Amino acid sequence: MIIIFSTQCGIMALSPTTLQDFEQTLDQAKMSLRELRISSDAYFVCLTHALSTESLEVMGLLLGDLDSEDVCRVCSAMVLVRSDKRKDRVEISTPQLLSAAREAERLAAELGRTVRVVGWYHSHPHITVWPSVVDINTQESFQTMDRGFAGVIFSVFPNRQGGERVQAACFQSAREAGGELKRRDIPLRIESTRTLAAHCLKALVRLPETLCEEEVTAFDAVRAATEGDTLTEMHNQAVLVRNTTQTLGLLTLPLVRWFEDRLMHNQRTLQRLLGERDALLARLREGDRDAAESARVCEERTLARVKCESDADAEGGGVEPRRRRAVVKLEPCSGAVVKQEPCSGAVVKQEPGAGAVVKQEPGAGAVQPSAGGATGVPA
Repeated sequence: MIIIFSTQCGIMALSPTTLQDFEQTLDQAKMSLRELRISSDAYFVCLTHALSTESLEVMGLLLGDLDSEDVCRVCSAMVLVRSDKRKDRVEISTPQLLSAAREAERLAAELGRTVRVVGWYHSHPHITVWPSVVDINTQESFQTMDRGFAGVIFSVFPNRQGGERVQAACFQSAREAGGELKRRDIPLRIESTRTLAAHCLKALVRLPETLCEEEVTAFDAVRAATEGDTLTEMHNQAVLVRNTTQTLGLLTLPLVRWFEDRLMHNQRTLQRLLGERDALLARLREGDRDAAESARVCEERTLARVKCESDADAEGGGVEPRRRRAVVKLEPCSGAVVKQEPCSGAVVKQEPGAGAVVKQEPGAGAVQPSAGGATGVPA
């Protein structure tokens, strides 16, 4: 069978083999996600949700954005109410997706940047971290709407063969040359944050409420089906109380203790920072005092030097407080001319000539020639 379709460049014919290669190229173009980076506080929300139950899988949505380098950056997580509580699968309803979209819009307005639904996460209690066939098919349906949509799996409560550590993996779906749907592993990186964001804190507070809401929804559904059976209703009420109490003991109380520990840590950090601030302010004040003392000493020395120069000028009878030093300039010649300017010292200038020439300016004092052709100026 040959498939023919028109393009802008003309008509193209594809054989079945060429068509498979063309579809594979389109699938690879849709899956251009290079890496997923999740903040540590959003990762903590997802992990806490995954560890909330050991018997059933849980599910939530990842909020963030896809940058120009095809890197998915997750800044928050949204916990979802399970519409179908099964051991080996989870489902997302359309109202939940709409609710997640509204939450992303609200978070975008709060943070002042683009935020949208960029992925989903779910847990694998007591099994490996690798996605199942159902997970890969679910991921394929999400990728048809968004090429950068990613899936994250948390493997919690591992068996003894798997060790005691929790594992996390990110993946997308990809079709091979034969048309088989396989997983495509995406590098997962956790970016450390020094603080717990407000939206992540709200998600943690919302988590126990969501789990209790699931229990109440399941109780109401069973109660409507067994109306009139008093014994069954009492049993269901006991199950509801037990599950709610279990959620309180396994999740709420540890979260409260963790919040208390974090509050104490923040208070200690605040006290340490206040102490460092006071120490820096003290050093600044000490530096100001040292600078003022140095300026005072420098001013005193300057005044003392000026006073000494004034006293020396007064004792010498000089007219000007400072006298310029004598400047001597020699030029090739055979004679010497001495010229004295008023109150400026002696200036010796040698000019061409055979003998000594002496010139006296008014107010310059007496000038006498010395032996050997030299000219002298009395003190």
